[in-house]
Amino acid sequence: MRIGIDARFYGPEKQKGLGRYVQELVRGLEEIQTDDQFVIFLRRENWNDYNPQNKKFIKVPADYRWYTFAEQIFFPFLIWKEKIDLMHFPHFNVPVFCPVDFVVTIHDLLLNHYPTRRASTLGPLMYWIKNRGYHLTIKRAIKKARKIIAISEYTKQDILNTFSIRDEQEELINKIKVIYEGVSIAKEEANFDVLQKYGIAKPYLLYVGNAYPHKNLERLISAFKKLNGLQLVLVGQLDYFYRRLQGGDKIIFTDFVSDQDLSGLYQEASLYVFPSLYEGFGLPPLEAMA
Repeated sequence: MRIGIDARFYGPEKQKGLGRYVQELVRGLEEIQTDDQFVIFLRRENWNDYNPQNKKFIKVPADYRWYTFAEQIFFPFLIWKEKIDLMHFPHFNVPVFCPVDFVVTIHDLLLNHYPTRRASTLGPLMYWIKNRGYHLTIKRAIKKARKIIAISEYTKQDILNTFSIRDEQEELINKIKVIYEGVSIAKEEANFDVLQKYGIAKPYLLYVGNAYPHKNLERLISAFKKLNGLQLVLVGQLDYFYRRLQGGDKIIFTDFVSDQDLSGLYQEASLYVFPSLYEGFGLPPLEAMA
């Protein structure tokens, strides 16, 4: 069988869980003995981040930005051209006209529960269009998928509560398989010079992830300002959402850090904080425990 994997999110850049999920998925599959062939679809920006270690794996450029018309129009043709038998989409953004059977991973239903323009830089009209597109895309992906991977029992129940129709509930239950996420950060050799590198003084509180509104960092920072004798270290790429939080004494914004630096930051922290209002799972707390 010729299996395609949409790896356009591949890589731990920006300290986002989806990129790491795709990276570890591909890395783990390479270690399995199989007669299947795997086609790894990548964008230009992460093309050099992945170099196949198994002769049954090849990479193919699919430089279509996610959540765009290009993704919907051109990606299906590329899948057909590569003679794929089965696709795995590790996120809900499955092209509506996908020409082959597919498996989809659903991490959460965030946009069903927290549809807010504060999580987007789009204007009102484009945000409304994209939001409608999201609802149509995820509903169709769930209906048409051969199998759905949910990353937690909570996400499975969330899917069932949100999308199940009475006459089709049993079919949807049988279609969903819970496969928990794992952790690899503990394997990295920690860099214990990382505190000096970023100007961090112990003791400190640590947060790792993005700064979207549902992550609740504004409230975390507000609570932190009432504490004395601590620093707060926020790890994540300094994008629009992080920059609007910048300011304040004893708060350090590291930007993106390597896995070695991240392992050191986890191990030297006094406390890991995870103030999110909603998650399907949440990899950073698992990394922190590891």
